[in-house]
Amino acid sequence: MVFVELEPGTPITLPDGTEFVTSHRVPVGHRFLVRPVSQDQPVLSWGTSFGRAEADLPAGSYICTAKSLAALQERGVADLPDGPTVRNEPWRRYTKEDGWTVGQQLTLAEDRRTFAGFARDAGRYGTRNYVAVVGLTSREGAFVEEVARRCQHLVAEPGVDGLDGIVPVAHTEGDAGSSTPNNLELLLRTLVGMIDNPNLGAVVLVEHPTSTITVDALRQYATEHGLAWGRIPYEVVTREHSFDADAATAVAAVERLVPAVRAQRRVAAPLSGIAIGMQCGGSDAFSGVSANPLSGALVRELVRHGGTGVLSETDELIGSEGYVLSNVASDEVAHKFLDAVQVFTDRVGWHGHSAEGNPSGGNILRGLHNIILKSLGAARKKDPQLRLDDVIAYGAPLPQTGYLFMDTPGNDLESVAGQVAGGCNLITFTTGNGSVTNFPFVPTIKFVTTTERFELLREDMDVNAGRYLDGEDFDALTDEVFDFTVEVCSGRRTAGERAGHSQVQIWRDWAQAGPVEAVGPAHGHGLTRSPGAVGLGLPALGGGADALAPLTDHLLPGVPLPAPGAVADAESLPALARVRRGDGRTASEQVALVLPTSLCSGQIAARIADRATRENWHGGRADRAVALPHTEGCGSSSGDSEEIYTRTMINHLRHPNTGWALLLEHGCEKTHNAHFRTLLAEAGVDPAKIGYASIQADGGITAATEKVKQWFDEYVAESVMPQREPGDWAGVVIGLCGVGVEAGEIDADLAEAAAQLAIRVLGSGGSIVLSSEDPLRASAAFGRLVSATAVPTLGHGQRIETPGLHLMNAAGADRLETLTGLGGTGAEVVVSVTPGPGQRYVPVLRVAVPGGPGAEDADLVLDGAAGEQAEALVQEVIQVLDGDRVVTAHRNGDEGFQFTRGLLGVSL
Repeated sequence: MVFVELEPGTPITLPDGTEFVTSHRVPVGHRFLVRPVSQDQPVLSWGTSFGRAEADLPAGSYICTAKSLAALQERGVADLPDGPTVRNEPWRRYTKEDGWTVGQQLTLAEDRRTFAGFARDAGRYGTRNYVAVVGLTSREGAFVEEVARRCQHLVAEPGVDGLDGIVPVAHTEGDAGSSTPNNLELLLRTLVGMIDNPNLGAVVLVEHPTSTITVDALRQYATEHGLAWGRIPYEVVTREHSFDADAATAVAAVERLVPAVRAQRRVAAPLSGIAIGMQCGGSDAFSGVSANPLSGALVRELVRHGGTGVLSETDELIGSEGYVLSNVASDEVAHKFLDAVQVFTDRVGWHGHSAEGNPSGGNILRGLHNIILKSLGAARKKDPQLRLDDVIAYGAPLPQTGYLFMDTPGNDLESVAGQVAGGCNLITFTTGNGSVTNFPFVPTIKFVTTTERFELLREDMDVNAGRYLDGEDFDALTDEVFDFTVEVCSGRRTAGERAGHSQVQIWRDWAQAGPVEAVGPAHGHGLTRSPGAVGLGLPALGGGADALAPLTDHLLPGVPLPAPGAVADAESLPALARVRRGDGRTASEQVALVLPTSLCSGQIAARIADRATRENWHGGRADRAVALPHTEGCGSSSGDSEEIYTRTMINHLRHPNTGWALLLEHGCEKTHNAHFRTLLAEAGVDPAKIGYASIQADGGITAATEKVKQWFDEYVAESVMPQREPGDWAGVVIGLCGVGVEAGEIDADLAEAAAQLAIRVLGSGGSIVLSSEDPLRASAAFGRLVSATAVPTLGHGQRIETPGLHLMNAAGADRLETLTGLGGTGAEVVVSVTPGPGQRYVPVLRVAVPGGPGAEDADLVLDGAAGEQAEALVQEVIQVLDGDRVVTAHRNGDEGFQFTRGLLGVSL
């Protein structure tokens, strides 16, 4: 089938002979009226109202909401209406009065097929056989990734023996400083279930002894809640020594586990051993017509053979409750489903949002104007013949076979993690745009809605559901896909497995645990940004920002705090060896930055940057090629959290050390390349000076990689070789970090050395910045510099425009999120007086005292008299700025990068 965009005035003739013309341009997949609708009357799709007409609309009228119209205008689409033609149908709670039907499940097939799986205890079977290195909190993320990398020599070609691979499980949760995260129980349940997944042959668990989440905590939780523990062989590595020493211990643990895993072989297994987690991402208007129904039919046949299907993404079913509940096992199950919807709605409401914020930019671009339209299509993953048998919590073990619903956010990666923890050993992922995400040890089968998109992304997709739209028989296509699925469960590799990248993200913590005064869905819409307000010295939020000041994180005046008296008498620091740029700016290094615009392009960006380094794509012009994978840009709320995210992103693009920058979009996120072009222009940055690549629009991972390489060849490798020359401290920003310990626990000598460094930097014309809630502020040394009542001068990640002493709004207690925010301020070096990972972009100089916490991984161990310690620290900072010193975290990989969601961000 060929899809075409309709020009304004295109004549349309319906089968009943009705004739009319289109009022405006109608992009592919978008809707237009086939019958007149009067003002304020419902506009229907699939028999359900998704909006109300803004005026009397004749047949042929193009349908757009305010949000969809803005999204298309941002992409440069012409010939659109001057204003929205439809407003969203407001959500209301579905009740028993609206109706549901208690019915029967499918009759099981008499002749049930088998697959070749790995036998586990309790009658379970794996579709794969992996060893996983699991970090229990975000603090261990970089560590487990490095351990897995060092173990790849143990892996043969997949399928040669019983070992499918050695993979890291790194996530963002569990490191909330001294506070208890609101998702603690969810996190414990998810980790317990994840390490019991039948696709694992063995596990290495990595813990930090002072973390909230330890192996003992997991074991205790499993015992108290009757969850399985220890069914899969595991070893424990406790981080007590240096990064490299502990990594060697972890590698040895993997080496001990591998032989038994490698020796395992596939056996004939019943299809009841397969549990499919169903996902959709990057959806379009055809998702509900081709890919989702095909995925649903596949699961229908699996259930007929005794297997299990798990529907999820609670907020992406809002508006389709009637369809989901058209056949349920009992009234109790129906109530459980509706309660899950209500709790989800309440939770996002506590943060000032509603599910209406769910559709991504890619969804809207391809015809899904609001959550009801998206939900109506997403619900088609439930085949009409299937009964909803039960509703379970996120990450909870699957209680039975059949067709189940798991309460998860719409964020694809977070949702998948819950299904894997429940026991799913296969994921089906339907997509219109062409989402390429995968999970480390559970294979993903990608269904694409249209043939055109499948051909564009053939290398990264598995099933062309568009063949149904092209006229092929649906039942025959279902049988073919069912056979393919059995082959995948028996060892056939999916496109995602061949691509070799994967990500893990557990349902992220939510800051508000109950209703908050002045915050609610109605108020949330007041938190959208003012024009240009992305943290770049432009107008700040207005309206309700003052009332919400304790919760929001908007732009602050950026006026530095009063300089301490000692600054005037400080000895000036020596000149620096600065890299001089063509525009007159100076920097401490030249970085070629590959910046992913969302979580789904993050790991691919990292692989590209690693390859650029190995193959010297930059021709020696750059000191480093760096990517900054993260978990934002899609699947999370807008408003304040998106403000912080885009602000910090753009300020890394504008960072003094960024010599060249390219944005790599997935293609269907909220914050795509075109979105950032607009923000860059608003901030006074020429978008033409940034490179752009798109995984989906450029034709897949390989094609996008080649486009990035071409950019390196043309713009980086051919640029002028950077030279260093003497320069002063004007414009140089040094960050300080004591995050990671309780206030008062920072060594007094370290605090004094950091304070003396700050005085000398300020006295030399530079800037000092630290988090407003940094425990350093509680030290006596910093009490002389910063008043205990001093308030933030900068929003989180806001760039320093006026030199001096600054406090950056904390927006949380996570170390990596703090370091990322400090990078956004323009810090060229961060001095950390507490142990923990560094930042992938900004060098983090870790300082300790002899025998103190983190001494084994410190860049500098301070000893001797106070003046000697301060001088040693000053000299070490100068060496890093001069390019004579590479911090340890950059050398051994003990580093990460993560955006905060502030106090109002939440998963959607």
